[in-house]
Amino acid sequence: MKTRIHFTPNYFYNPTHPITIALIGVGGTGSLMLARLARIDYALRQTGHPGVHVIAYDSDRVEANNVGRQLYTLSDVGEYKVFQAVNKVNMAFGLQWQGIPMDALATGKDIRANIIITCVDNANFRLRLAKSFHY
Repeated sequence: MKTRIHFTPNYFYNPTHPITIALIGVGGTGSLMLARLARIDYALRQTGHPGVHVIAYDSDRVEANNVGRQLYTLSDVGEYKVFQAVNKVNMAFGLQWQGIPMDALATGKDIRANIIITCVDNANFRLRLAKSFHY
């Protein structure tokens, strides 16, 4: 079995500005991840850490079948998921996170973040994105 070692940059422990996170997909898993990241950000700020800044990507619109199992309500149907989810979190926590209504490129060329979290149900996309960052 291959041993993997992961390193955390020293910058994460004592950053001068919020750590940027690209969240790709705000559907079932992604909308819940977004809400959890807001709670992590809140906890970090309570300790004097600058917190995190999230940029979420998703081109999907809210459908009626998303209500109840994702972070959406009936009044969100037809709207971009990324705008509705990010706006809810921003209002609840007083944040200025960004939502971009497009799919991130699997090459990763359009992603500028310290951390990338994928919450998409497309294994091919995840594989291509991982390969684009392989050094």
